[in-house]
Amino acid sequence: MRCLTEAKETVSPTASSDSVDLGRGEFAPLGVGQFASPGLVGRLLNWSSRELPSSQTPISEEEKQQILDKLQPGDIVLTYASHRPNLGHLEYLATGSHYTHCALYEGYGRIIETLGDQVLRSPLVERLEGTIKVAVVRPPYKSFRDRGRVIQAAKDMVGRPYDYKFDNSDDSELYCSELIEVAMKKVDPDLEVPDAHFLGREITAPDAFQDMKGAKLIHDGRSNYWANQRHQWPLFLGAAVGAGVGAAVGGPLAGILAAAVGFEGTLAAKRLFG
Repeated sequence: MRCLTEAKETVSPTASSDSVDLGRGEFAPLGVGQFASPGLVGRLLNWSSRELPSSQTPISEEEKQQILDKLQPGDIVLTYASHRPNLGHLEYLATGSHYTHCALYEGYGRIIETLGDQVLRSPLVERLEGTIKVAVVRPPYKSFRDRGRVIQAAKDMVGRPYDYKFDNSDDSELYCSELIEVAMKKVDPDLEVPDAHFLGREITAPDAFQDMKGAKLIHDGRSNYWANQRHQWPLFLGAAVGAGVGAAVGGPLAGILAAAVGFEGTLAAKRLFG
C-alpha cells in the first residue's frame, strides 16, 4: 500500500525536478502562484482568496490515504477550501459549482493546474492539507493511452497565463477547469464537458467534470455550497449581531456598516484567541 509519507518523498523537489522547463529558457516553479492581474478581476480574486477561520475539521490522514490509493493518472481532483469561503461564494454565484478548484493528476504524486497567474505542475500533497473537501473524478477516456495523451497536452500548456476573462473561445490563457477541458478536447473531441452560463458567457465549472456522460466519481468529498456555510457560523453571527445593533441605533445604513465591523471584529478575535 502506498502511504502518505512515501508520496511526500516522491514529490520532494530535487536539483533537477523542482522546476519545469518550458522550452523557452524559462521555468515555472512547482506549486507557486498568486493572482497577478492588476485589474478588477485579479483584485477580486485575491481578496476572495484571503483565509478566514473555519469550524470544519481538517482533512484526515485516513481520507488522504483513501484518495492516494484510488488515484490514477488522468483523474481530476476537485477541491473546496472552507478557509477561503469567499471563493466559494463567487464560484457558486457564477457557475453553481460546489467545488472551487480542479487539477489533473499527472501521476507520481504530481498534479497539473492553473494556480495564481499561470499553469503549473504541483505536488499533490500540498493540496491535501487543511480544512478542505476533495472529490476525484475519472473521465470516460476511451483508452489508457488517451489518459497519457491528455496529461501530455496539459503539460504542454505549462506556463500559459491565467485567464482573467474566463473566455472559453481562446486557449492562449486558461483558468483551472478550462485547462483540463482544453487538454481533453485536444485528444478526444467527443469528451463533452457541460458548460455553465454567466452573463451571457459559457464557463466550465469544476463540478462539470462530475456531470460528464460516463464519468465516475472515485472519491466523494460531499461538498455542498449551502452545507458549507455552517463552517463560517461565528463570522455570520458576528455580522448579524453588528447589523442588529447598528440598525437599532442608527438605521439601515448604520446596520450595514456595523455588520462589516461585526464580521471583521469576529475575524480579528478568532485570529487572536483561536
